[in-house]
Amino acid sequence: MGIYYVGYKASDIENDNFFQGSITLYEASDVFTANDDIFFESEKSNKRKKYISKKCKEIIKKDANAEFLPASLFIANLIPTEYQEKIVCVNSPIFIEYLSSKFHFKELLSRNNLPQSNYIIEKGSCILQKIQENYYPNKKEVVIQNEYGEGGFGVQILTREKKIKDPQAVIEKNQYYIVSDYKNVKLRFSLPILICDNAIGRYPASIERLNGLNTATNDIEGFDRLSAKIKDKCKKISVQLGEAIRGITTLRNNKRIKLRNRGFFEINAILTNKNEILVTEVLPMFTGTTKVLNQLYLLSNVYGIYEQCYKCFKGEPIDLDNFQNIRKLVKKEYKKIVSINTYDDRNIERTYMVQKNKDKLLVRKARPDDIDEIMRIYRAAKQFMVNTGNPNQWTGDWPYKEIVLEDIQKRELHKVLFNGNIVGCFGLEEKLTHAEIHRIAADGTVKGIAKFVLDFVFNRVDKVLAETSFDNKIMQHIFTKYGFKTTGTAKYTYPDQNGKPITKGYYCYEKENG
Repeated sequence: MGIYYVGYKASDIENDNFFQGSITLYEASDVFTANDDIFFESEKSNKRKKYISKKCKEIIKKDANAEFLPASLFIANLIPTEYQEKIVCVNSPIFIEYLSSKFHFKELLSRNNLPQSNYIIEKGSCILQKIQENYYPNKKEVVIQNEYGEGGFGVQILTREKKIKDPQAVIEKNQYYIVSDYKNVKLRFSLPILICDNAIGRYPASIERLNGLNTATNDIEGFDRLSAKIKDKCKKISVQLGEAIRGITTLRNNKRIKLRNRGFFEINAILTNKNEILVTEVLPMFTGTTKVLNQLYLLSNVYGIYEQCYKCFKGEPIDLDNFQNIRKLVKKEYKKIVSINTYDDRNIERTYMVQKNKDKLLVRKARPDDIDEIMRIYRAAKQFMVNTGNPNQWTGDWPYKEIVLEDIQKRELHKVLFNGNIVGCFGLEEKLTHAEIHRIAADGTVKGIAKFVLDFVFNRVDKVLAETSFDNKIMQHIFTKYGFKTTGTAKYTYPDQNGKPITKGYYCYEKENG
């Protein structure tokens, strides 16, 4: 079973081995240009729908159990009806429709005493009259918003310095709008969160900075330099709004039920010139912030954002204590990368994260097309065992290619990369209470692979089980030095080098972070 990303190009998708592949919506091979607007132009949406339908059918033909992870609800709606049940990580359409409505969102903030600008809901004809009478903006500077629309879509700012040239062209008489008090903004915040079954996880927050093209970039270090008072208030808002979102209910068959609102959400907030922190928007979909954070997590050798969201969506438990420790790890990695703004021939900016220190070990999920390199790693490891007095642990063709491919399909086999080359691999079976690690192997070109793999695993889980042969003195030494304790022995039967069955003994190890 593979998971396929569907949406606009994200710089890290091709390097995030959580995905088996992607259906990308602005590659040169597509019939679309980068600035096509799927929000408002139905003709182009129909073209995309046909394109996505074609690609989905091709994928399902090869992989009947494939799942599709769309970048947003808009993209999800372009996936053919017959494949809608295969969509993951875009929360219930009923829920997103609810939260996408600014009317509902404002009510949600009010019910939970979360800070926001004062507002009223006003009919377009009334707004136009007040503009004509100069009540807006001479007596009251305001922000006028459509019920639906993200970011700057459907937003009109009306101040003494900034007026609407033709109000009747953008405000419909019979439509209702949100009219909020205009605030002078000192800073804009991105407060991304992970809503889990058991708690609310907070990703590293950032402040938005505008570059030369008036495009926002995320500054994590800039947020960390803010006062403790501001950061604490942002933390409180993140958790409080996350709990409010998780508790949203709807009526179904005259019964009030909770909607399953799990996964990645981005909260947008502002700091006014009066030092108020006000919530402006929440986006229950993958955004530009996702791209930056996902790359940071990948460079830190922990779960990427998409995989974390997938686990939450599937109801798998997330260790929130470890999650907060990972936040610190990711913040350290932020200092080792630089943001490169690149432009294609249509002047559309794409931001890519580039490592300053290339010579670094990285872990990614193994893919079927890695099989030849993985088998090379195992052959090198078998030869090393023979050379160091352990000729009978892996004999014959073990580990079999079929077993290795099965581990790849189960998404348990991981590869270790150095400067883009596979130098090691290991199996990791994650369960509810612990993880089991299998077949750590390396080709010998880079030292310290085993310790690096164990560090990687303990960044994800707190309890690990492992086994190694009675004859594998080197691995026994590594486990003992790392703090593992022996818990017993086990016996398994494998074919020897001549194909005859041989029973081999193994020590069982366990370690749990205290």
